[in-house]
Amino acid sequence: MTPKTNNKYVFLEGARGIASVIVIFHHFFLAFLPGVKSVAEQDAAISLRDTPFYWLINGQAAVAFFFVLSGFVLTAGFFRNPDQQALLISALKRGPRLALPAGLSILCGFLILNFGLNFNVEAAAYSDSGWLRSFANAHFPEGFSPSILSAALQSVTVFITGDTYYNTNLWTMRPELVGSFLVFGLAWALVFFIKGRYTNLIFLALIGVLAFTIKILVPFVLGAYLAFHLHRLNKPIPTWIAVVLIVISLACFCFENIALQCVGSVLVIISLLGCDNISRHLSGKIGYWLGKISFPIYLVHTLVICSVSSYVFAALLDDGYALAHTLVITAFVTLIATFVTSVPFIILESAWVPWLNKFTKSAFNSGYNYLERRNVFSYVFKRKVSEMEE
Repeated sequence: MTPKTNNKYVFLEGARGIASVIVIFHHFFLAFLPGVKSVAEQDAAISLRDTPFYWLINGQAAVAFFFVLSGFVLTAGFFRNPDQQALLISALKRGPRLALPAGLSILCGFLILNFGLNFNVEAAAYSDSGWLRSFANAHFPEGFSPSILSAALQSVTVFITGDTYYNTNLWTMRPELVGSFLVFGLAWALVFFIKGRYTNLIFLALIGVLAFTIKILVPFVLGAYLAFHLHRLNKPIPTWIAVVLIVISLACFCFENIALQCVGSVLVIISLLGCDNISRHLSGKIGYWLGKISFPIYLVHTLVICSVSSYVFAALLDDGYALAHTLVITAFVTLIATFVTSVPFIILESAWVPWLNKFTKSAFNSGYNYLERRNVFSYVFKRKVSEMEE
């Protein structure tokens, strides 16, 4: 009942694109009009905090949605058609899939800093944004000086150390990778070993443990839990119920609370899966392209804000433009520059992902056949695999 392209739900990818745009606005206001996101009394006149419109600029909620959606998308196909080799291939290619574009964005951050193309300090002198002044909370090491060596090293270690001072928006890459491996392992265990017994209890127990230990991984498990019950989610939902669920989800996204944000994310996915009248609006070319550009614009927009946007913002105010006019022009420039600079990453994605899929599958099959010919697999393991396939 739900439209798909290459086993992906187009409308969910479109929703991911919308969330990426929300992250852009989140950082835009954090940089140039931080009072909009403030709870301070002196900013009450312009702040959107604790209002029904805060979801429009709540980047934290958008990231929670990214993580829930990742948990869902990464496991939905496997739960629908369990294939152990396909799951292992997906796990093998997950790191390289994220690493190459993330590494190139780190190189872009190095070029901006090395050639003095960052104007964040000049812009922060007007906006009084600590986030912008510090190159988007970069937390540079003591005595830092940009170098190609440190940028190359960060490109390799970003998933391990979490250091992201060349492009701070990449802080999500480490939980994204860890969360991906967590749901891959969970799905594999549930299907091939636990085989559905106590599944709900296992999911709930794991979510409970993570909620008190590593909260950032809870959204991934929630997404996988939705994928496990995909057959139930694909049943039609009346349009009015789906609209109510989305309104509730937007209300959840108005708070800086990860639990509420996870609830909102789940409700959005359920609504889109169950109601064709809503999902079809994100199932055509618009949804497809929103999905295509979501990751590229997420990678580059913070660098754009700290360079091009900051230059325009400071230059306009230097020339005597009113703050309101400056913000409108800077927002327009930010969107255009973000889309333009994301084009190389879009082109990269269109070539890199298909090649990686093909290479990983070929390499895995060759390695598997080699080990099988050498009788590396034990008889017990072979028998277990045989039972699973039957």
